[in-house]
Amino acid sequence: MSNRLQFEDLVGLVRSSRDTERLQREGGAADFIGVPTEGVRHFVAPDIDIDEDSLDSGADVLLVSAPAAVGKSSIARELGLRTGSMVWDLSHFSLGSSFFSGTLVDAFGIKGLDAVRRGLVEGALTLILDAADEALVRAGASNFEAALGNLVSLISGTESSGPSAVILGRPDTIDETYSILDGRGVRAQVLRVAFFSEDQARSFVRAKAQRDDRAGIAENELDQFLTDFFSVVGTAVGAGDWDSSESFLGYAPVLDALGAFYREQENPLKRLSEIRHGASSAHVWDLLLEVIESILDRESEKFGGAFGGGDPRKEAFGRAAYSRAAQLTLLLSEEPDAIEISPPDFPEAEDSWVFEELTPQVRAWYQEHPFLRGPDDEPNPLLRFASAAFRDYAIAASFVAIEDSDAARLLDYWLDARVAPSPILSRFSMSEHLGLDLVPADIVTMVADSHASGFLESSRLEIDIHQASDGEDEMVIDLVLVENGAERYKMQSRTRGSEPLSLTRAVARTTIDAPSSTLVVGSGAQDFLLGPDVSINCAQFNAEAAEVRVRTVGDRVNELRTNRLLGSARRVSGAGPEGLHVKVPSAVFPWQAYRVEPAEGNAVTESDLYWAGLDVRKNFKWFARESMVGGGLNYPVSAMETILSKHRASTLVHDFWLKRGYLTRKGASWVLELPNVSGADVAANNIQDADYRAMLSDFVDWSRAK
Repeated sequence: MSNRLQFEDLVGLVRSSRDTERLQREGGAADFIGVPTEGVRHFVAPDIDIDEDSLDSGADVLLVSAPAAVGKSSIARELGLRTGSMVWDLSHFSLGSSFFSGTLVDAFGIKGLDAVRRGLVEGALTLILDAADEALVRAGASNFEAALGNLVSLISGTESSGPSAVILGRPDTIDETYSILDGRGVRAQVLRVAFFSEDQARSFVRAKAQRDDRAGIAENELDQFLTDFFSVVGTAVGAGDWDSSESFLGYAPVLDALGAFYREQENPLKRLSEIRHGASSAHVWDLLLEVIESILDRESEKFGGAFGGGDPRKEAFGRAAYSRAAQLTLLLSEEPDAIEISPPDFPEAEDSWVFEELTPQVRAWYQEHPFLRGPDDEPNPLLRFASAAFRDYAIAASFVAIEDSDAARLLDYWLDARVAPSPILSRFSMSEHLGLDLVPADIVTMVADSHASGFLESSRLEIDIHQASDGEDEMVIDLVLVENGAERYKMQSRTRGSEPLSLTRAVARTTIDAPSSTLVVGSGAQDFLLGPDVSINCAQFNAEAAEVRVRTVGDRVNELRTNRLLGSARRVSGAGPEGLHVKVPSAVFPWQAYRVEPAEGNAVTESDLYWAGLDVRKNFKWFARESMVGGGLNYPVSAMETILSKHRASTLVHDFWLKRGYLTRKGASWVLELPNVSGADVAANNIQDADYRAMLSDFVDWSRAK
């Protein structure tokens, strides 16, 4: 049972540093290291969860864990401001051995290093280390571990209470950091930043909803607006109460988008009502998409009015020139100031509008776009967004008509170590509202990364790769989002048969069934994160990252089944053989310890049942289609022959059903009847159901005997 504390309890535990400002005065200014001089505007302090009864006042290091995009840097800054502690932005450094000592010498000289070491030992200061995620991705696990070893040497020998360091990062980074520190005998405590409570969420939106051109916001109207939104969303993602839906409603990027929506609308209550009643789907993600799109539409209207100056024709031209698509082009451009502003196809446009006014006015207007966090010369457009929700919308919306070359460019931006994936991209990409169907294969990598950063354990990504029915040399990649055992959304990609599926950063809560394909992970990266709750079946697995880090949750074991295991990975870390089972004929270094021998005799394992269930479900889906003539579980014989020949369904399952009499031919159709087995259990692959389990066990035994 976790214990929830207030942010002030964390502030109270951090040492109030006495020497840091003097150190800066004497040693000079240092980039990305220093005591903050001002707080975060509109900061709303989150609560803190710990597993123990109370904060450990004797901990040498506090590890603050939070999901992507919740404002860890704001927390670090506030901690530094309130305690006078030195905040260190690690995202701008390449970590390695002697990193902390060497960087302090570079910044403040030998005397400065001695002063910091003395202050740490005497309990006079605390180092606040922000952006551990970016540092880990940039440097790799081995260099990150070496840097932590140097930190340990700095803080060893502390004589007084209070942590010598506070490290902030995402859960996987904090787990890795705890393991390293624990192995070196450092007393560390993990704290988790909680999602906002309802009162905190209201305060957060209230702060974000403020507009400079208004004296204030109508409190009663805003409260009613939030009550309506929270009611709709809470019912969609939970049981209607805050506790069951706080992972969405209390997630900062969602609230950020909501505040911007309210700020940009003249009548937000009316607009929210229109969205709720006009949405194509009642699902909350579609609602949030429409909320964000309404901000873009509002910008288009405002620009049209300003550009037209009362001329209706010119206003219409301005709206068309600053459409949603035009704004997205600017937002995702590496150099928006240099981009060619394309005039819309507008028959009555005058030359002066196009050649003299349009480009300078669009560029000037764009500088104040609500999706941007302010003027910035950052070349990576994904780092300019004010919120992960805005960023992920822009990315997902661009998928609608993206070319392969543009997808590759966007993936390069995405893989920047400073870009922190959030779960919003995967949900937006697979929403009914955007209606994405066929996308470039590079998009799969981004969706998998996004899903791996997610916070809902009930959400699972399934990736199925099979041969296309209409092309001999094409493979189809089906992505399906499953929530609480039910399929929700689907997206598809296609590749040439020889091309592998590449995943670069991470995979979690995912099943990959690609028995005829190669899977490449971690190419170009220092490390690749695998788990928790991952099941992979592929013909060949290439681990190209220097290190594969394995994550587990509870007693769930990650599983990899493959015929060949290759790659340049030199280390597998994070979990022992109990956390990763590799089933492969021959295991190369460093995978030997994880290789699992086949079960003795004819024993049927849970893993055998799981993969057998995936094969059964693959066949079952063809019979369960609503489009089948006459309803019921049937499928045309001639069409099924093609499907089986293309390996889009299992020939073994088909033959087994025939042998057991579950499948019979009636005229030109196969008809399926599964006695005592529910279609819902097959669709959800519920191997805990006794009848379904018995059929799968029978299938495994039968297939082994063939």
